[in-house]
Amino acid sequence: MTDRRHFLHTLGGAAALAALHPLAALAQTIEQVKILYGFPAGSAGDSVARRVGE
Repeated sequence: MTDRRHFLHTLGGAAALAALHPLAALAQTIEQVKILYGFPAGSAGDSVARRVGE
């Protein structure tokens, strides 16, 4: 009986999270972010910062 109850609780929690997922996506705002990298262009860190910024 414990296994069945655990399964039903897990199933209910998964259903609740699946229902709330689209609402979380709508709550995020889309804003432009500036990344200041204090080293010369073309360095390895600059390449990483550009990839993260995309």
